[in-house]
Amino acid sequence: MDLRGVFLLLCIFPLSIIAQVFQFNQNIHQALTSDIIDFGYRQAHVGAKKGFLKRLDESYLGQYTDSNNAFVAATPLCTFSVGLENDESAIRYQNSRGLLVLGGYRKFKCHGFLIENQAVFNTFQREFITQHGEYYPTATGYNQQNGMIPAMGRTKPFQGDGFDFAFSQGGFEWGVSNILTLFGGNQSMDFCPGIRSVFWSQHNQALMAGGTLRLGKHFTYVMTRARLYDLIRKPVYANVESPYYKKNFALHAIFFTLKKHRLGLIHQTIWQAGDSLKEKSVNPLYWMPLPGLEQTVKQGVSMPQIGLNYSWSLHSSTLLYAELFSRGLIKNAWATQLGIKYYAKLTPKLTLSSSLAWLQTGTGFYGTHYAQNFTHQNLPLGTLLGNGAQEFLLAARIEYRRFFMDYLFQSSTMKNSNQPLLIQTYIRPEQIVQHRIDVGFMASNIIQLELFFGIARRVALGFKDCNAISFGLRTAIFKPNHVY
Repeated sequence: MDLRGVFLLLCIFPLSIIAQVFQFNQNIHQALTSDIIDFGYRQAHVGAKKGFLKRLDESYLGQYTDSNNAFVAATPLCTFSVGLENDESAIRYQNSRGLLVLGGYRKFKCHGFLIENQAVFNTFQREFITQHGEYYPTATGYNQQNGMIPAMGRTKPFQGDGFDFAFSQGGFEWGVSNILTLFGGNQSMDFCPGIRSVFWSQHNQALMAGGTLRLGKHFTYVMTRARLYDLIRKPVYANVESPYYKKNFALHAIFFTLKKHRLGLIHQTIWQAGDSLKEKSVNPLYWMPLPGLEQTVKQGVSMPQIGLNYSWSLHSSTLLYAELFSRGLIKNAWATQLGIKYYAKLTPKLTLSSSLAWLQTGTGFYGTHYAQNFTHQNLPLGTLLGNGAQEFLLAARIEYRRFFMDYLFQSSTMKNSNQPLLIQTYIRPEQIVQHRIDVGFMASNIIQLELFFGIARRVALGFKDCNAISFGLRTAIFKPNHVY
């Protein structure tokens, strides 16, 4: 049988053997993990399948495990939603179709997905997306076109107010031994159990490679190298579209772990790989696995972000976390976050999850010059609000059997400060308050397939209020990245 026949067989006949079956789930409402870096891999429950919904809840559409306990699966991804926004005649909708493929063997896990989308978003989302678009060089400067959707992709216009976009992700995590773990791919990584971190949040999906090395019982060393880019087109080449401005990201961290506490010291820098006109190789010291070497280069390296990352397991269901960072000890270039996360099964049929956080960034924390900004795809690496922001975030879910209710709240204020963009095109509201309530039915837990009805309200000082409703079907495996 050829490969095409094998793929069709997997997609048509859901197969399963009691074995290593895991899910890819980056949603915030899930059980706590002790992993230093969370890529979204979760052990999936596999039990006796009785009835259609139970089988759908515990098995992918295409799933197979061989006699050596190697696992492979394929399943669709989708979002089909329609809705209305106040004072707007156009229907708000999203039509997304994709495929997720998973695989694993012993301590090796990998995933990849591709999603194609057409969407008409609410007004505040459209404004944010278009004002973080591509910069094309002209005879008199730069012209901004298209847009960038956080955690998704670069857009193209679609039927007037809409966007056409596709995005993909893929990565792996390999526990080579009890001491060494390697990871890589075009994926996001989470150091923070909340909606976002101040120094690296989930909306950044970068081409990266790295690993963790256990140094005795209590210490773990983490190193990551990544290729970032901002949507700044270089001068046009003959007959082809010019490339983006690229830069390199380097992270070093050492974590000290006790039974209930973990403290990490993190050092990260941006290394230039040319400029907006011409690309060149990064300095060879970039590849050295030691922090601090950037001080010998200076001209092509940013001031480092250095900080502490802390977590305290108060209870099996409760985690307290904190971050405190400074960029080169520069005045007003600092950031901090304090949060608490709760997840518990109150009864066999009732689950409660909540995440509460307060975070604040200084007016120069992500940088103020494009060449050495802590940005990727024109978005800050941490909070989407950028420099000079203060946020209060609450996300909660209560789930009974398969029925759920979600609540999301954001309150934020902004100081007048330069943003980490090539040109200051995005006009930020000085104050934002937004709420969203979703109620729905979980059709499949393993792929987070939900039927939902949502109500949203956003009030921004000096901007149009947004009152919107929507309903539809979605595979909700990602965090809510529309919080801005």
